[in-house]
Amino acid sequence: MSSIVDEPPNVMLVLMRLDVLDANPLNAKPQKLKEDHRHQLLVAVIDPRKRSTSGPVTVIDLSGVQRDAYNRALEGFQGVWQQYCGSSGFVKQPGLYTVERQREILVSMARIGRDIWEIFQDLKHPVLYWLDALLKSNTRVGDLVTILTNDLAIPWFWLKQTIGGPFLCEVCSLGTLHFSPGDRGGEASGSVTGAHDRTYDALLVNGCSELPFVRSELETVRALLEDRGQRPKYTFRTHYADTRKDAHSLRDEFEDQLRTEFRIVHFCGKYSKDGLWVKGSTLSEAFLKDVLNNALLVLDGYRSECGAGAWPDVANVTSALVNMGGALGCVVPVLPVKDDPIVAKVLWGSFYLDLRRGSSALGQALVKARRALKTQFENNPAWAAYQLIGSPAGQLYSDDDEQTSV
Repeated sequence: MSSIVDEPPNVMLVLMRLDVLDANPLNAKPQKLKEDHRHQLLVAVIDPRKRSTSGPVTVIDLSGVQRDAYNRALEGFQGVWQQYCGSSGFVKQPGLYTVERQREILVSMARIGRDIWEIFQDLKHPVLYWLDALLKSNTRVGDLVTILTNDLAIPWFWLKQTIGGPFLCEVCSLGTLHFSPGDRGGEASGSVTGAHDRTYDALLVNGCSELPFVRSELETVRALLEDRGQRPKYTFRTHYADTRKDAHSLRDEFEDQLRTEFRIVHFCGKYSKDGLWVKGSTLSEAFLKDVLNNALLVLDGYRSECGAGAWPDVANVTSALVNMGGALGCVVPVLPVKDDPIVAKVLWGSFYLDLRRGSSALGQALVKARRALKTQFENNPAWAAYQLIGSPAGQLYSDDDEQTSV
C-alpha cells in the first residue's frame, strides 16, 4: 500500500569520525584534534535514485588542512555557545540581543559552515560532486537527506560552500541519525495505532515555570493543534501537564496503562542526558517509553549543560528517547534561542499546520517552518537552530490511519 505522501527517496549522507588509537574507534568524543592523534572521517552518499551519485565509503585523513578546518569549525561552534548562552539555556541578556548581535551570530555560523566545507574540498569522491550540485542549486527541491554520524561536536547541517551561499539545512529537508555504544541508530519503531476519526492526542508539558513565555507558548501550540478553521485533515485533543503528578495521572489507576496514545509531545523545560525534568525531578523512563511510542517529540526548552558539551548532551538524551524510547523523531534547537512568543507562533504555526494537513513528512514540515521564521526575522538566526533528530522521511500518520478512517 502506498504511503499518505508520495515522498522522494531518502538520501543518506554518512559522516563517521574514527579515532584509530581508541579501542572503540567509533566512540567520537567532542575534542580538538591534535597532531599526534590520528583521526579519520568516513564519508559516503547513498542515493537510491542515482547510483552514479552514490559510491563506496571514502576515508578522509583528518590531518593537516583538514584537521585545521575541523578544529576551526569545532572552536567556532563552541564559541557561539559560550558567547550567547545564558544560564537558562537561552540567549543571555535578551534585551541586548540587538540586530547587530544577531548578525554576528549569522557571520559566525557562515564561517563555521565554510570551515566544514574545507574538510571536503580536496576529496575526489561523488560526495563532493553531490554536495557541490546541492549547494549551488538555485531551486530548493526539498530532498530528504539524513546525516548518519557519531560526531555531533560539528554542526554538519550548517555545511556551506561559500559565505554568501545557502546552508545545507536551507537546501534540503534534513534529519540526523547518530550512533553511540548501545544505540539502535535509526531502527524502525513498532506499529502505529490508527485513529478512526483522524483525531489524535497531543501532550503539552510545562516543566519550567521560570521561563517567561512558556505558558503562552504552550497555549499557542494548543490553539494550533485544536484549531479547525483552516480545514486540516487531522485534528488533535490536547492534554496539559505541569507536574509529574499531572503526567502520571494520564495512566489508568489500576492497569498502569496510558489512557490515550499520543502522536505529539511538546515539552518546554529542562532536559539533559538523564532525561526530561519537570519541576526538579525527571520523568520516569517507563513513562517516557509509553508516552513517546511512535510520537513526535519537540524539546523546546533548555538543557542543563551549556557550552562545548551542549550539543553532544542533546545527542545523549535523544539517543535514549528516539532510538530506545521509540519516539518517531525529535525537533530540538542546537543553539540558544531567545525565549520569544513571536518566534514560537511563526515556527510552530507553520510546522504544526503543515503536519495537520497531512501533506509533508517531518523534515519537509520543519524546513518550511525554518523558511517562514527566516522570512519573518531577516537577521535572527533562530531559524537555523532547530534541527530534526531522526529520519526526515518520518510520517506523523500511517497507512493504518487511512484504512481505519474510511
